[in-house]
Amino acid sequence: MIKIKIKLNSYSNSLEEGRIDDLKKKYPGKDDLIDQFSKAPGNNKYLDWMMRHHEETSPEEMLKAIAKFDKYISQVKQKDINFYRNFESLQDVVEDLKPPKKELERTGTNDLYEDDEFSITRPTNKEAARKLGCQTKWCIAATKSKNYFNQYAKGGAYHYFLKIKNLPDDDPKHLIAYTLVESNKGTPSVEIYDAEDTLIDRRAVVYAIYSATPERPTPKPGDSNFLNFNLGPGDDDFESDYEDASSDEDEAQSKEEKLYQIMLSDFHQKVSSGSPGSEETF
Repeated sequence: MIKIKIKLNSYSNSLEEGRIDDLKKKYPGKDDLIDQFSKAPGNNKYLDWMMRHHEETSPEEMLKAIAKFDKYISQVKQKDINFYRNFESLQDVVEDLKPPKKELERTGTNDLYEDDEFSITRPTNKEAARKLGCQTKWCIAATKSKNYFNQYAKGGAYHYFLKIKNLPDDDPKHLIAYTLVESNKGTPSVEIYDAEDTLIDRRAVVYAIYSATPERPTPKPGDSNFLNFNLGPGDDDFESDYEDASSDEDEAQSKEEKLYQIMLSDFHQKVSSGSPGSEETF
């Protein structure tokens, strides 16, 4: 049996190497990219498709999408990769794939979004909140004092951790917590805290996003050429403050709005399904 197994493994490896060699002949000058894509899961069964559509996205995004597609393929209606005519059509499907409940219970996290600049994670239990927020002063991540994660979850709170990757770890806004709670007004109440547990508003997040953009000069709040971020978190003129914003500031606002809508969509989905903010038994 051992000899047969060795022969089968050798045969499988030969097929994979042959497939890679064929693609290198088909796509001359792309050897490095093919080698990079060959690290994707699935024993190179996606490799030809990846090469056909490699110009539609970055190699990193391609590998990320394929990895998620392969990992959660049981949730996918069209499992044949060749069904997808372009990267965008695959990405539309991949974005809706989520870890099964058992995996969420094991990891305690729901990874909602990630790109080169940001990631959004919703912790589903106290231990996950502690692990993700270990560099913060949040009471929902506390380890040496009372932890309030489950207490807030009982009150209908959902916590979303936004990581701004281009900010250093010692910047209090490199990790930001959005806490959304259902209200009788139809829209959730929102509180936002930086890593120092300081209450901030969405404009402060926009400022942090703006400041984190590489090779961009960092303005100071209150500068005449930037938005005034000195207003409190309850200010109602969030949109009007952007009427005279520059294109760079508009881009930062658009990014924050996109990230917030991802959180909001997940929040409404969880509330409508009756799912609590914590997977733990109270």
